[in-house]
Amino acid sequence: MNPVKAGRADSPIRDILTEAVATVHPEATLREVAETLAGHDIGVVLVSPIRDAVGMISERDLVSVLASGEDIDARRAAEAMSTELVSTTVDTTVTDVAQLMNEAGVRHVLVRDGDNLAGLVSIRDVLAALTPTRDRG
Repeated sequence: MNPVKAGRADSPIRDILTEAVATVHPEATLREVAETLAGHDIGVVLVSPIRDAVGMISERDLVSVLASGEDIDARRAAEAMSTELVSTTVDTTVTDVAQLMNEAGVRHVLVRDGDNLAGLVSIRDVLAALTPTRDRG
């Protein structure tokens, strides 16, 4: 699991995004996708023949395929990926990204710096930035 980065509600999302985003090729099998998720202890991978994303596959997407009884060794990432990706810019505040996630019903948002992919932010990252840390002592 990635360490949670501290932030504030009015901080730009660039302060908490994950820059090193795991990717898989569109022709990767869903077993390879699952191995990537497990190997990196993450909940989502980008599907991309290059650095920029053409889709995204989450743990939930994999569970849906498994529940349908489909063969994860025969099914390809490009066939199972979500293509309606939600994105924002590096200067958007943490609060605004939280609102975007809520309105779009997503748990992961791509973060762009101009035309370039800067990284990814998850709902866990946003909640950690919005929730004050309490002393458990």
